[in-house]
Amino acid sequence: MAGLSGPSSDARRGEDKAYAKRSIGGGFLWLRGAHPEADRTGEGRASEAYRRPPAEAKPHVEKPLLDHHYEHGDDAALAPYRKVAAECERALESLRKQEITGREDVQRRAKEIQSKQYRPPEQKPIPCLAEQKACTICLTENRSDPLKCQDVVKAYARCAEQVRQRFVTTGFGSPPMNN
Repeated sequence: MAGLSGPSSDARRGEDKAYAKRSIGGGFLWLRGAHPEADRTGEGRASEAYRRPPAEAKPHVEKPLLDHHYEHGDDAALAPYRKVAAECERALESLRKQEITGREDVQRRAKEIQSKQYRPPEQKPIPCLAEQKACTICLTENRSDPLKCQDVVKAYARCAEQVRQRFVTTGFGSPPMNN
């Protein structure tokens, strides 16, 4: 209430005894009919409505719950969110571990499948290939007289018989080449 004023300064000069300046709160209030000397003696006081009772000590009042949150720096208000965030972090870590173990399992299975994968047998040279080609060339050149290729055909037949004999004695192994 600072800045309250009473009558103008001209009116106060002429009527010094009619107004008195009283302190109320942080400001002053001019009271009509109050005189500084009369205040000292207790006479001529202003109405009791303008009088302020002496300040009493305030009883201890418990702070509202909202102030309680401010004292703890929002820790209590953020606790549920922090709990959920921690649970999410644990779940994320668990998923990371599962991903790592899953990746290792997939790599192990891929190696296992690759080791069991069908691989075609190595291309083994065809036996008697040179004799076969010589026989084919001779017979195409001598269509009218195939008896001229008699020696070449006999060489091819000998080679084929040797391969057959090796197959019977050794099994599925391929015989060495006779070139």
